[in-house]
Amino acid sequence: MEKIINTILKQNTTLFGINPKVEKINVGFTNTIYSIDDYFMVKICTNSNNENAFQKEIEFYKTNKTNNLIPKMYYSSTDKKDIPYFYEIIEKIDGVSLYNVWHTFNEEQRLLDYTYTKFGNYLKSNDFVLIHNDLHFDNIFFNDGKIKLIDFERSMYAPRDFELDILYRMIRKPWKFASEETEPYTNLSDYSKIMSYIEKYYPELVNIPNLYKRLAIYDIVYFLKHLIQHLDIEELKNDVLFATKKVALKDEIN
Repeated sequence: MEKIINTILKQNTTLFGINPKVEKINVGFTNTIYSIDDYFMVKICTNSNNENAFQKEIEFYKTNKTNNLIPKMYYSSTDKKDIPYFYEIIEKIDGVSLYNVWHTFNEEQRLLDYTYTKFGNYLKSNDFVLIHNDLHFDNIFFNDGKIKLIDFERSMYAPRDFELDILYRMIRKPWKFASEETEPYTNLSDYSKIMSYIEKYYPELVNIPNLYKRLAIYDIVYFLKHLIQHLDIEELKNDVLFATKKVALKDEIN
């Protein structure tokens, strides 16, 4: 990959200048990522099976270029003319994932108005809306009282409340979505009031008839998909059963 990144650097000297500092970032399995001068990120789609998702992320950046909640994309290429991979150059986000700091916040800090009021601007629509579709704390970066979202490869148009699918699951099992580095910070009690914050600061997202039954249906689909592949895991069986009971019962279980 050294030859590839060097070619990208040479083709984008107007951004990087001459002899920039280059550091490979060892995260993820579907893309190869480099930090350039601690200001840019070069993301290279080295897994051909991920090209459709990578293209989707590029399109997301292009259509949301005025959104200050996400990194700025400076350049992208999918023609494979000089570089045999799709790649994009995006702004490097300062800060750490929200997992790193959430457990240190007091109650007042957790009630940060901007968090969910800003989400409202991002998701605004009536029926089907463009959602992030992978919204958990490792994809929300926090720095100096501000947040930015990253990783839009799974973005899609879906019912508004489907944005809660992964987030609601993360609230109940935060360790399932945390990286190895941030997993020690995932004390369940720190996440117990997140839905109440959403209800207060972004009521449009939760004021949906039978919301928790709908979320339970999303759970059933998610857990069944994994149970089919791992029939011996008792936890998955219990998750499916609990979600099924939520849908079947007359009174919702929150």
